Amino acid sequence: MIDARDALGRAASIGEYFAVDVPCGPGSTSLATLLADPSLQQERVAVTRRALAAQSGRAEDEIEERAAASIWFLGFVSRLVSPAFGAAVVAGAVPRLTPATVHWRSAPSGPAPIAIDDGHCSAGPPAQLAAALHDEVIATVVLPLADAVGEMFHVARQLLLGNIASSIVGAAIVVGTARPDVRDEATDLAQRVVNTGQLAGTGRFSGPRGFVRNSCCLLYRVPAFGYCGDCVLA
Repeated sequence: MIDARDALGRAASIGEYFAVDVPCGPGSTSLATLLADPSLQQERVAVTRRALAAQSGRAEDEIEERAAASIWFLGFVSRLVSPAFGAAVVAGAVPRLTPATVHWRSAPSGPAPIAIDDGHCSAGPPAQLAAALHDEVIATVVLPLADAVGEMFHVARQLLLGNIASSIVGAAIVVGTARPDVRDEATDLAQRVVNTGQLAGTGRFSGPRGFVRNSCCLLYRVPAFGYCGDCVLA
């Protein structure tokens, strides 16, 4: 039986968002620490806000903190779900994530380095993989982060759920591009996950755009950025 490290190792070839460190590197912080420390959440959002200001050529106070919080959450969630989603598609196994076993480090650019300190995983047919992604990844590490971000930065829960759905669909697109041989499996799994639990109703799969979410991540509120490809407003 494949374990989580083997499955994640196979997923790492998809791209940098799908790679994890084993074991955790120096300077790593557990997700549990991030969830319990509002000042750390504030720091991460402040870093994002400054970066958005620099990219748009505006002063930092011209960037809405709520928009920066949503955009940071979307990027960090993409980093959390992509390795597990990739492992599900290419290895047929979903690693079990918890706030205590997921560690991350800040990086000056690119995706934050992530480490997963647990060898357990769930395997099975597509329906079971979708359930495992929801129950052992989204419910355990992503939704608690959504609760924290929503409360601290006054971001609507439906918006944050839409960000989660968008990150899953984005992962499926990257998997399908890197591995055309499993594109259909990736698309099917994304559809199953986005229609599971609290994510049900966050968007629809149809038409040339593939997926259109029912909420907006607020990127358009940042000057000169416009709309995402899956935005309901586009």
